[in-house]
Amino acid sequence: MNVLELKTAYLKYMGEHPPVWINRRPTKLVDFPSPDHFALNGYSQWFARRLTRDPWSSEAFSHCARCMSEMATPGQPPFFMSLEDVGWNMFDRRKAIKDNLGFIEEIGLDPARLKVSVWKGGKLSGAGLGPASEGAGFKKFAAEGFELPRDEESIKAWKECGLNETQIVEIGESEKIDPSGSGTVHLDTNEYFAGIRSGIHYPVNGRYVEIGESVVDQFLKKSAAAKLSVAGAALEDDVDSDRLLLRLKAKTVVGGFVAERLAMALNGSETAFDLAPYRDLEAMLVKLGRGADADRARVHTAVARIPAVIWLVHDGANLPKGNTKTRQAIFRGTLKTVVENMAALNLDSDETYTGLFKQACSFYAQDDDFKSIASLELACLDEIKKQKRRMKAAK
Repeated sequence: MNVLELKTAYLKYMGEHPPVWINRRPTKLVDFPSPDHFALNGYSQWFARRLTRDPWSSEAFSHCARCMSEMATPGQPPFFMSLEDVGWNMFDRRKAIKDNLGFIEEIGLDPARLKVSVWKGGKLSGAGLGPASEGAGFKKFAAEGFELPRDEESIKAWKECGLNETQIVEIGESEKIDPSGSGTVHLDTNEYFAGIRSGIHYPVNGRYVEIGESVVDQFLKKSAAAKLSVAGAALEDDVDSDRLLLRLKAKTVVGGFVAERLAMALNGSETAFDLAPYRDLEAMLVKLGRGADADRARVHTAVARIPAVIWLVHDGANLPKGNTKTRQAIFRGTLKTVVENMAALNLDSDETYTGLFKQACSFYAQDDDFKSIASLELACLDEIKKQKRRMKAAK
């Protein structure tokens, strides 16, 4: 199964297991109501709307979120599709975990081979997040720490759904099940929300790869609460406190899978570049030659961003309305990275770009939800040309 087939199967499965997760259309990568960023994960923008519009009603749904992240993750391109179940004051953790485990088994993976990471309890300091998280509030948080108890809720839910003691691994901040995995806690202060993650890992060619997650607690950045004008009644913590993170009053359930990583586990692939559309894009460049076969790192860097460019253009990153300097910088930086690496490979030509964009567009347009992406290659080429003019003018 490829990522598009997994998307269809996931939404069908989640909509057939009562009480059902209502299926929603895929989210846009560019979400104009979000003040600064693209959809770095699939539910931040939805959470923001819930908190500012009607934070007391109940809702639960499943969807495919188009996402983009430049965080370095082995074998993971910056554009990816997240298959998610999102709940607000409706379902409990066990329901979400049971359904996601059921889907794993439905597509042919063995739940008995899974390992899940859970927070072992203790103090968080935001270690390892890097310079992007710096700031007065974050420095204070790092110095003082933030005590969070052992993740009893996830441990109980995983056990009730059939996982044994050896499959549940308790880890702390910056600790990992495997070097290919991720830390158990997500506290990236570039985003609105933070939470305790219970990561879902599956063995791929001898190493455990994180294919999904279930987020237990949800906290809102205090700066985001002010920016979004969140009512104090929607938060357990006092908005006037000096805390960096404020706990949400709503019972939130968030879980799901990165489609590309799920496909890696299904196909026994160590990298998403072994899968469509990246595999076919790489083959196109290698066939053209001129050093591409020898310089796979540059090939991967270029083709990893071709789908990102397509979806950014499709969803409006090139339109001035609703965009900020931050968004423009991310979009133009993505274009620049493609151009620089294609030039280094001696493949910087309109014909080559058009072929790459057409190939990727054809792949995603196979899905009924993504038909509108067909024939977008010329619009993408036009943005590449604009970026090349900017680069030339900057010299």
